[in-house]
Amino acid sequence: MDAQAQLRMIDIWSQWDLAFGEHADELRHYFTAHLDTLHTLMLHMLSSRGRRPTKKWLREWQELKQTIPTPLLRPLLMGLAAKREWYIGPANPDDARVLQALERGEHVAPSIKHSHSSITVYSSNAYDYLGSRGWHKHGDIWYERFSGKGTTRTRKIAQAACWALVDFPDPQVRDLLMDIMRAKLRKPALWTMAQWSDDNAVARLLQLTRLTRQQKLHLDIAETLRIIADQQNISVEQLKDRVILHHELNAQGVRTWPVGADTVRLSISASGRVQRGIKCASGKSYRSLPPELDATHKTAWQAATYEARALAITLSTQKNRLENAMREQRNWSWEAWQSTFAQHPVSGHLARRLVWAISTADGTHLAYATYNVQGSWLTAEGAEVQVANEHCLHIAHPIEMQPEDHSRWQRYIVQHKISQPFKQMFRESYLLTPAEEETRTYSNRFASHIISQSQPNALNRVQGWRSSYRVCWCDFPQYNMRAYFWCNYNYRHTYTATTGQIAFYPIQHSMLWTRPRLDLDTACLPLHDVPPHIFSEVMRDIDQCVISASQGTDQHWEVEDQPLQQHRSDAQNQPPHQREQLLRELIPLLELGETIQIAGRCAYISGSRCLYKVDLSNGTIYTEPGGRYLCIVPRYNTQKLYLPFEENDPKTSEILSKILLLSHDETITDTTILRQLPKV
Repeated sequence: MDAQAQLRMIDIWSQWDLAFGEHADELRHYFTAHLDTLHTLMLHMLSSRGRRPTKKWLREWQELKQTIPTPLLRPLLMGLAAKREWYIGPANPDDARVLQALERGEHVAPSIKHSHSSITVYSSNAYDYLGSRGWHKHGDIWYERFSGKGTTRTRKIAQAACWALVDFPDPQVRDLLMDIMRAKLRKPALWTMAQWSDDNAVARLLQLTRLTRQQKLHLDIAETLRIIADQQNISVEQLKDRVILHHELNAQGVRTWPVGADTVRLSISASGRVQRGIKCASGKSYRSLPPELDATHKTAWQAATYEARALAITLSTQKNRLENAMREQRNWSWEAWQSTFAQHPVSGHLARRLVWAISTADGTHLAYATYNVQGSWLTAEGAEVQVANEHCLHIAHPIEMQPEDHSRWQRYIVQHKISQPFKQMFRESYLLTPAEEETRTYSNRFASHIISQSQPNALNRVQGWRSSYRVCWCDFPQYNMRAYFWCNYNYRHTYTATTGQIAFYPIQHSMLWTRPRLDLDTACLPLHDVPPHIFSEVMRDIDQCVISASQGTDQHWEVEDQPLQQHRSDAQNQPPHQREQLLRELIPLLELGETIQIAGRCAYISGSRCLYKVDLSNGTIYTEPGGRYLCIVPRYNTQKLYLPFEENDPKTSEILSKILLLSHDETITDTTILRQLPKV
């Protein structure tokens, strides 16, 4: 079916009000008198092809738009862009009667035209699988849809309208394009935003990455930002730094709307929360709009509410960017840092709650310091640090710090009651363990855990990670490095998978969908060549997103060889809250006194070397202060510990044995464990 034949089948006027809303009457009045113009316009849009407009299409559009009055062109294009699909028209009376009856759950007797048994009504959609027909309901009216590729072709009208909106870069059109991108019509809307390529367009694209989890949309936005940055001869990160929205906040992070003698106020609190309220001339304050002020303050309150939502998105976006900057150890020159953070009400508020590493241009470390409101840099001891133009700054990662520096800054954060935008000084860190030094090119740290088959997809929520069948990966372009995490699906035990090894390869290496022989593959990077902060962040992501949901370990799975239901019953016999109750009962019998404290899903053990935190759900151990991962490999062929039940629960036995070991850490003689612990 060509474009002209399909256009003749569309009953445009029956869908006119749906498409144009409040502008429907004025547009109908004009185009009923200019039907040829309407037909030419719709045919031109319906015949659009490709992901971006061709030069020929744009040239013809420039001629065509001259035939439409300018005041009508913008609402016309906005209506066409917002209407994602055009229908043939309202369903015929017989179809409408059947659909309404099926919607009510009534039985419909077969007729000569319909058996009706093949029609399925689901919410606002209905399908006839035998006749390949479909309907969609708007309000109380059922509309018949095109079948097959006909539906896809009608969406080209919305696509072309998005292209044509490039002449109207006002806020309302930008809001519409943002909504369109979230509705999966992303390519044409992204093309239009890229043509504007101003700071507001870039800032909106950044915000969109926090509002959606569509991986393809994230990739398209990244490509669009790269194109805009190349056009301006700057890096993508420099582009993102330049377009941070300030939402008209003053230097103190406050924006006001005067209403007579009263004031509606929007601000960022010391802990980073968005706050709004009303300050009356009488001195009374409100955190919400009281009924007695609804008539006079409603407009200002609505404006503050809209801006508060946008500000919350901006804060979330910038928090995510700064955390990624710490993961990647991104450097700012002092001049670039001042223009990005020093006077900005949003990014500056975030930067003042972080610890920064100051170094020379050649990478020589000078000091760790925080930036205060007065514009001074202070160390944890309160000494002032002078920063000059030849210095560079990056967000300090705890793994790069000496233990005493790390502990000192942790105390500083707590003493000054600083609420950091993300986990920085209290971030879990993972050092290379002796077992990984022995394997050299790969890590078995999180191998052999039984997890749900869908659990690896949780890594997609972490910036940079992607997953596919059996493999998850994360790219670090600035280090020419790609991290891999493999999983094996258990075909004997449905819905579960076993975690595998973690390894690093150069980015230019071909994609590894299945795990190779890591000990023999010369392209596999040695773990000691991986930057410590990259190694730590990869391990942290996998630990928190995947291993935290572990149901058990593969050693018990294979040894016991039990069916799935039995394994699940064993694994779920002792979830964290039940292990907490069990350990509370067992601790007095172990005569450990005040050495162990149970809090939520964690057990805290006061050893002679340091404080240990053991996760009761999976047995993961961290040392405090510092939150560093402690690797203790369990042995499964040893004598089992006493448990007050007969069922086999190896995970609880493993966790209890670790608690007993760490509570007497002065007796540990294993060198692989001692190397990871602070010296007495």
